[in-house]
Amino acid sequence: MSLGGTSHVALTSFLERHPEIRRVTLYMDHDLAGFVNARKIKTMLHEDKRFRHIRVSVNPPRMGKDYNEKLLLVREQLQTSQHQRRPKEAAVSI
Repeated sequence: MSLGGTSHVALTSFLERHPEIRRVTLYMDHDLAGFVNARKIKTMLHEDKRFRHIRVSVNPPRMGKDYNEKLLLVREQLQTSQHQRRPKEAAVSI
């Protein structure tokens, strides 16, 4: 689910309606704001008695600033590798 930035309001509301949730993975941006807010959300969940049972992990993208940038980089790499593998062809007209 999208948090709409770095607010935990949507996540808290979702978890209140779904007490069966046992694990949350945060896919925040790979920058200072992403790391700081992931830590805040993780701390908030562990301090709230309703959510202490939830295991929280943080998974920033390994390349790029965010997951959209990562997808664009991966797409570019795939296009480059496919372009390099194309066989050379020639057409002759008589």
